[in-house]
Amino acid sequence: MTEIVHTADLHLGKGQYQLPERRIDIFDAFHQIVDGCLRREVDALVITGDIYDHEYPSDDTVESTIDLVSDLSSKRDGPFVPVYLIHGDHDHPPGKRNTPGVDRLIQNTHAERLDSHPTSVSDDLVLYGVHHENLSDLVDDNLSFSPPPDDTYTALCTHMMVHKYNYVGKDNAYWPFQLLKPVPFDVDVMLCGELHKRKHYPIHRTDIFYSGTPARIHRRYRDYSPSVFLHETTQESINSTKYFVPARPWNDITVSVDHDDDIEAVLSRVVEELNLQNRERRMILEVTLDGENDDFTQSEVKSQLEDWPGVLHASVNATSPNQGWIPGVPR
Repeated sequence: MTEIVHTADLHLGKGQYQLPERRIDIFDAFHQIVDGCLRREVDALVITGDIYDHEYPSDDTVESTIDLVSDLSSKRDGPFVPVYLIHGDHDHPPGKRNTPGVDRLIQNTHAERLDSHPTSVSDDLVLYGVHHENLSDLVDDNLSFSPPPDDTYTALCTHMMVHKYNYVGKDNAYWPFQLLKPVPFDVDVMLCGELHKRKHYPIHRTDIFYSGTPARIHRRYRDYSPSVFLHETTQESINSTKYFVPARPWNDITVSVDHDDDIEAVLSRVVEELNLQNRERRMILEVTLDGENDDFTQSEVKSQLEDWPGVLHASVNATSPNQGWIPGVPR
């Protein structure tokens, strides 16, 4: 039996809302993945793109990543866990010729790039990789693949959108057959990045997996539970299990606002909503004000919320398009 952990879209170095705490949050998610790999002593960690938030990460970001990846090397007196990766569109944006952040990681750790030749994780599993910048070559049948060994499972690692889970307005997605038809052998699983939510669906004989981002890197994922996939080979099949990665709470609430309310009344309703849940870390808080009031602004509510010890960042919105509230500007 072989076990691999699949993650993607780490976006290391991203400082959401210009907050250093959010940069730490994202590194903490990767740290938890590394610790899980070591505790379970898995056979490999596979990262399917967007390791960094952009192709030129800061020295501090690269050095912190090198330290974490090095923890998976036997040089640190622990289990040796190979690390395999491919480029995402943030690692290698369109029109760019190199991947300096990923290059430094590979030069200074045991991490390896995947390509169109089989990389053996064990006697029963090989990995192939198609980097984001090579997707068009794959679709146009311009990639040359070496065949896998006999009697092994094959995993194709990519970073792209498949139409079944395409965002509205996203035009750089592919149909599954476009990606699988040019491959001259059966693919048992596709391990994908780019879609930041966890998804799994079968296409003929191939199971397609998106691990999702292991941290909530955007407000659209505030209700999403970050996770990774653990894939295990058996004689009969590849079994896949999701494991959740603890993340900073992101709370989205709506409170009513009456004409005669003062700001303290609104804040007390927020407290009532938040007391329904126990919070161990300072939260990101989104509050929607449902109603109209001339006595205070959204920015005043936001300022008071961010003074609370349990709130890291707050945003305040309004439901009525006619109430005319603009942050910082009284009606």
